[in-house]
Amino acid sequence: MSVISEAPLPVARAERRLAVAPQGVRGIATGLVRDGLAELRDNPDHRTSPLLVLTGDGQRTLAAVTARATAAHGAMGRGSRRAIWQPYAGCRDG
Repeated sequence: MSVISEAPLPVARAERRLAVAPQGVRGIATGLVRDGLAELRDNPDHRTSPLLVLTGDGQRTLAAVTARATAAHGAMGRGSRRAIWQPYAGCRDG
């Protein structure tokens, strides 16, 4: 999500920026759109390559994940195993 947090990108450019397999990024992009966390918008520079952009829900989700990761990283620096995992409590569905 962070790769498109600053500016909308075509999925192909996100793939190159992340240096991962195109299928992986396309699958993630499809899931983000399906879950309402991102949307595809017309690309004025390339008709057949839409821009992937975070929705408001996507921006809020990314902010929450980033905050929890920051808290976990701080806990790792302090060496508390319970504190490391506490920020992630409740993140998993099911």
